[in-house]
Amino acid sequence: MAAARRCLSLLLLATCVALLLQPPRGASGAPLEPVYPGDHATPEQLAQYAAELRRYINMVTRPRYGKRDQEETPLNQEWGAPDEVAPRELSQMDA
Repeated sequence: MAAARRCLSLLLLATCVALLLQPPRGASGAPLEPVYPGDHATPEQLAQYAAELRRYINMVTRPRYGKRDQEETPLNQEWGAPDEVAPRELSQMDA
């Protein structure tokens, strides 16, 4: 019993340390915007800034996948179930 309690407390301690050692992020969880190096920056600094800015823009504007808003209707309700398809009339091209 004592060994199990010790393992649980070590696991809790390790989790807390891992959460505290994460790199700082923006308030909303978004990555921090890179800082412009200034007008008198070297070409290497400007190239590094451009690369960081490109990564930042790609991260912020990437499409989000997952749960959708509850207001949207599921496809089977909007379009109807497949077995509820209305029969269509045959045209001269189908005959």
